[in-house]
Amino acid sequence: MNKNSYSRFCICLRLFIKRLLNKVSFILILCLLPVLSLGLKYLLKDAAITIRVGLYNEDNGSSADYIIHRLSKNPEGITFREFSSKDEMLDSVRTRKYECGFVFSEDFSERLSEGDTTETIQLFVSPGTAAGSIAAEYVYSEIFTLYAFEEFMEFIGTRTYLSFSPNELSSLRERLQPVYSEYLNSDKTFSFEYKTPAGIIKDTSIMLPDYILGSASGIAALFIMLGSFAGTVHLYRDSRKGIFYALPAGTRTLCKLADIFSGAFLTALSGLLTITICNGLETLPGTLIHLPVYTVICTIYCYLLYKLLPDVRIFSAVIPILIMGSIIFCPIFIDFSVVLPAVKYLKWGFLPTYFFG
Repeated sequence: MNKNSYSRFCICLRLFIKRLLNKVSFILILCLLPVLSLGLKYLLKDAAITIRVGLYNEDNGSSADYIIHRLSKNPEGITFREFSSKDEMLDSVRTRKYECGFVFSEDFSERLSEGDTTETIQLFVSPGTAAGSIAAEYVYSEIFTLYAFEEFMEFIGTRTYLSFSPNELSSLRERLQPVYSEYLNSDKTFSFEYKTPAGIIKDTSIMLPDYILGSASGIAALFIMLGSFAGTVHLYRDSRKGIFYALPAGTRTLCKLADIFSGAFLTALSGLLTITICNGLETLPGTLIHLPVYTVICTIYCYLLYKLLPDVRIFSAVIPILIMGSIIFCPIFIDFSVVLPAVKYLKWGFLPTYFFG
């Protein structure tokens, strides 16, 4: 980029920014972003987000009892309750008092010991909820931990050099079971953690409000994308008016990029203020690196759409798809890739992912 091209880019950018700042609606949006994020932060700060899940046990053995006992002690996020009547649980799910319900079949313990749990658990989901997949992660993780313990005991029992009698093996099982459970629930061996975009480490075994609510960073990323969309709409209109033909051919692309960048730049400033207010000054260094890069990515992304889509009406029709896709697939309000691994590939087609990625 030579000096003249850079000078024209700065002049166009200044004019485009001035045009946006002359619009009261755009200024209100810039002010709304930090106010909205701050309000959501304090609104959900002490909110209890709970998913209610029913459990019913038809199992004749002890495996399902053990799993249900552990699930019932789940500290936060999902409340598991064992029902004494299957019909009562199904009625609670049907009427949406409970999000979903699990039924352990009568041969669950036997099938688990054989390593075959196919169709041993039935899942009943309340209409219009996605909580079944989330709750299933808890249930299946408990099944796996129990199965792992059974495999461990099977390994010990089949080692000829250990030579445990059946009574000794039974006694060993009773002593090892609480120790095994203790280590699963502590961080003495290992633990799984979730690191938020702001760098804050959270325990994924507890569904805290700020795990469900995307941080201020997620909302800011979405608004910067919308700002670049606003700039792109102006670019279509300015191109139709022919204002870029007055510029040298070598600088037209830069000035068109400036048209898009003006909207992304202003919302990025508002996003920087939002993230700093909500997440604190400790996240500022990382934000100062991520925001400019993400703003440039949004600008280039929208310019490519401008080149691919010949009409502003087509671009406007695509905007709702990009917004909904970003909300669903990107970790703005919830990271669905934790529950649905396939999402991790789809989310790269939407802009906010690049802020977190």
